[in-house]
Amino acid sequence: MTLKHKSPKELREEKRRRIVNVSKSDNYLYCPDAHKNKFNYSTEKKAQLAIQYSNGSTVRFYHCNKCCSYHTTSKPLREVDT
Repeated sequence: MTLKHKSPKELREEKRRRIVNVSKSDNYLYCPDAHKNKFNYSTEKKAQLAIQYSNGSTVRFYHCNKCCSYHTTSKPLREVDT
């Protein structure tokens, strides 16, 4: 049996496919709290990966108690004035 060695290009593509599969949203559903459709992520890890591969369009994630899932947003966390 011969082992096939993968080229660097094949290895990069394989890694990209794994990352995309992990970071994919579970679904795009209506969020009753926001009153609009949003991507829903079942885990923090999936939401973090979505941010990591968003090209800077999303900056953070948060847990939504109404959906019991995580959403991503492009809005930075606001500081509370004291």
